[in-house]
Amino acid sequence: MLSEQLESELTLRFIIYIVDGYLMLFCVFIGILFNTFSILIFRHRNRGKFSLAQYYLVILLICQTALLCQCLLLFCLPTLIYGDTQIKGLYTYVILIAHAFSGPSYIAITWIVLALAIERYFALRKPFAYRAMATAGRVKGIIAGLLVVTFIFCIPRLFEYKSITQCKNITSEVNSSTSCYLTVASTEILQNETYWNVYHVWLIVVFATLLPSLVILFLTVRISCFLHYALKERRWLDATERYERSNNNVLKGERESNIMLIIVIIKFALSDPLPMVESVLGAEAPEDSPASAALQVSAANFLVALCCSINFFTFFAFGRQFRRECRKMLFGKRNIVASSRRNSTDET
Repeated sequence: MLSEQLESELTLRFIIYIVDGYLMLFCVFIGILFNTFSILIFRHRNRGKFSLAQYYLVILLICQTALLCQCLLLFCLPTLIYGDTQIKGLYTYVILIAHAFSGPSYIAITWIVLALAIERYFALRKPFAYRAMATAGRVKGIIAGLLVVTFIFCIPRLFEYKSITQCKNITSEVNSSTSCYLTVASTEILQNETYWNVYHVWLIVVFATLLPSLVILFLTVRISCFLHYALKERRWLDATERYERSNNNVLKGERESNIMLIIVIIKFALSDPLPMVESVLGAEAPEDSPASAALQVSAANFLVALCCSINFFTFFAFGRQFRRECRKMLFGKRNIVASSRRNSTDET
C-alpha cells in the first residue's frame, strides 16, 4: 500500500514538473511574443493611435504579458533550476518581489475586463451619451483608478511570505558540518485560519473572481443579443445599397471590435473556475496526497497562463481587419491588396 502511494506521489510530482516547467515555459514564451506582436498590429493599424475599444485591448494585453512574466519567475525558472518550487539562495528575493506583484496583476486583469464589459454595454445601449464622454483620458483615469484600488486590495499579500535562513547538519565519517541557505517561508499571517478564510476565500473569491465573472457573463450575453438585434435592424433600415456601402466599413469596424471584446471576455471567464477552486482549497491539502493538491494549483496556474497566451490566435480567428493588418506587416502591401480584392469579389 505504501509503495503504491509513493509511486502515485512520484507520478504526480513528475506531472507537476512538466506542467510548471516546460509547458508553462512554452505558454510564457508564446504569450509574450504574440501579445507584443498583437500590440504592434493594433498600433500599426491606426498609425500609432488606438481606438477606445483597442485601447482596452492593449491595456489588457500589457497586463497579461506582465502576469506571464511573473509566471516565468514564480513557476518556470524555480522548477527548471531546482526541480520544484522550493527556493534556495538569492532567488528568494526574486520570488518575494514576483509574488507581491502576481496578485495585483491577476486581479487588475479581472477588473479591467469587468470595466471593459461595462464600457461596451453602455456604448451599445446609449451610444450618443457614451460618445460624448468616451475619451482616452477617461479610459486612462479608469485604468489608473483600478490599478490603485488593486494594489490597496493586495496589500495583505505583502506580509504573507518572508525570507529565512535554514540550516541542516551534514554528518560524515570524518567530520560534521552545518549548511545554511536562504529560502522562502510563510508568515504567521498566512497560517492564520481566520485570515485565510476571510481574505482569500471570501474577499478574493467574491470580489476578484465570482462576482466579477457573473457580471461579465451577464453583460456579455446582453451585448451579444444587442449586437444581433442591431445587425438585423440596420439591415432592415438600409434603404439603398449606396447608403449601406457608405456605412459598411464603420459598422464592420465597430462590430469587429465588439466581437473581439466578447471573445476576450469569454476566454477570460473560462480561465476563472480552477483558480477559484484553488483559492477555496488553499492550504487544506489532503494529508495523504499533498501532490494532488499541488497538481490542482499547477493546473489552475497553467490555465491562466494559457488563456493569457492565446490572445493573438483569437484576434486572428475572429478579426478580419486584424488578419489583414497582420498580413500587411508580415508580407507587405502588395499581397494585402491582392487578398482584399479576393475578399471583395467573394463578398459580392
